Amino acid sequence: MTDQLKQSKPSTESVEGNNLRLVFEKIFTCFVLSACIAGMATAQTFVAAPNSSFVLDFDTDDGAYSSWRADDLSGLNAMEARVTFLRKGKHKKWVPSFSISLADEADRATLSVTALPKSGPLVMRTETSSERGDDPFPVYALPPEFGEEFDLLVEWNDQGLVVFTVYSKAAETMNGYERHEVQLDHAPNKLRISVSTGEVMFDPLRLGRMENAETE
Repeated sequence: MTDQLKQSKPSTESVEGNNLRLVFEKIFTCFVLSACIAGMATAQTFVAAPNSSFVLDFDTDDGAYSSWRADDLSGLNAMEARVTFLRKGKHKKWVPSFSISLADEADRATLSVTALPKSGPLVMRTETSSERGDDPFPVYALPPEFGEEFDLLVEWNDQGLVVFTVYSKAAETMNGYERHEVQLDHAPNKLRISVSTGEVMFDPLRLGRMENAETE
């Protein structure tokens, strides 16, 4: 399935008015409860596939790159990882960066991450590349800091939708994560991770499936 490492998100006062407000509040409460119950019933959880958990330390020389790939995604639709950008090198041509790509023969959905020369937030963006050419997407507004350990979830489906969810400290005041979607023409069948001019740790990285988990 995989190769080894290679280097080369109004009040009211009337009784009638008060009664009407109570009716609206009850309707709204019922709506919220129904939505919560439906959400719990269709909540999904990550289930790791057998023998698909890895620790990947991409300690890459300046100007070089390391890569790892999974060439068979049969039965899989998700990848989760805990990621840390540990070191950034210097090179006149290549910047410290890493990318995660899902692809078929024609299309590619990519999350690209770059470390700036000075410590600070990472620059993260999603993009797609196909026979139609490159089609850039917006950058993440609340990315992790350089050196921050963060969680990453990548999901895909048979219709070619790829979703990159990044959990960061910067997003904790919101909902804790930032999510971007990329639409491909076909379902991806290959996964590739590349790192250049720095060290990035995936500990762990797991392949598996998102499955419905009913909760009481």
